[in-house]
Amino acid sequence: MTPIQSRLLKIMLPLAAVAGFAAAPAMAQKQGGTLTVGVELDIAGFDPLKVGVYDTSANIAASLILEQLTRLGDDGKAKPSLALSWSPSEDYKVWTFKLRPDVKFHDGTPFNAQAVAWNFARQKDPKNNCRCAFYIANILSVEPKDDLTVVYTLKDPAVNFPAVLTRPDQNSTIHSPTALQAEVGYSMLLMRATNARTFGMICGRIPLTSSTVTARQMQAYTSIPPSGLGLPNHTCRTNFCQ
Repeated sequence: MTPIQSRLLKIMLPLAAVAGFAAAPAMAQKQGGTLTVGVELDIAGFDPLKVGVYDTSANIAASLILEQLTRLGDDGKAKPSLALSWSPSEDYKVWTFKLRPDVKFHDGTPFNAQAVAWNFARQKDPKNNCRCAFYIANILSVEPKDDLTVVYTLKDPAVNFPAVLTRPDQNSTIHSPTALQAEVGYSMLLMRATNARTFGMICGRIPLTSSTVTARQMQAYTSIPPSGLGLPNHTCRTNFCQ
């Protein structure tokens, strides 16, 4: 065997192995089981006024527990979540969102346009000195027009504004106003505040003395289909994880 043939053989053997692997039948998938994900930081909580800005660890946990008006689809575009539809003004400075009806937080508080506006006003209020306010500087106001219609007014045009709201961060996740105003201990506040996943499959519990987040299925929920469409009305359970 010549040196050239030897080098070609070394190249072709790994390629043949890869091709054989690709041609092998896919392993059957099954539902259920446990997935353990390691993150680089402890999760301090989800109340924007207390944690300021979600780090990557909080973002990961929030994506399992909390909900936004929109979610990011596999095609990279905004899909319906707590909002069913949205439309911009001609200059893209005003966005009107139509909300999903018959949705409640885990504590029984109705999800509506007033709850969305309350979350924004709480973050934006100068008296609260929330670091999170920096990230919504372009939003001038969030106003409920009726229970299921909320209007965002922006300082500058934002063509992709619905996509901006898909990130499970401190500004876009929607919390129960009742839970955040409750006069309870901070650990209980965390548990009651992580309650906006109103039609997903996940419930979360965050003990302050631990860096572990446990999320498990809530039987009262129906999963969100990939399209985000065709969902019946949903009401979440009023109690937290059991």
